[in-house]
Amino acid sequence: MNANLLVVMTDIHGINATSEVVFALTINGTVVLFLDSPLAVGSNATKIIPLMSQGLTNSMMLNYNQDYTIDLEVDAESSGQSMPEPPVKHEVPERRRKEDLLRNSLHTRG
Repeated sequence: MNANLLVVMTDIHGINATSEVVFALTINGTVVLFLDSPLAVGSNATKIIPLMSQGLTNSMMLNYNQDYTIDLEVDAESSGQSMPEPPVKHEVPERRRKEDLLRNSLHTRG
């Protein structure tokens, strides 16, 4: 899978899914680069977006021999919700066996 893509998908059992990537670069408290890519889909859907489609291009002049505080934030979150599968009905083998024995014994008597 391409690392520059944000992909969210659900199948027929999925109710919804969300994903978000946040990137922020600040220098001395000034936001120089920022990216927030929230993405959501409903049931049986897929969405794909390139992360760099919003672009991360900016510049800031820095002075030689001056101290700078650089903060970098990267955050990624995803969540999804699906329907529970319906319970599978099982017959109790022992009960069925007793019913068969009873039916056979009544049939042989008659």
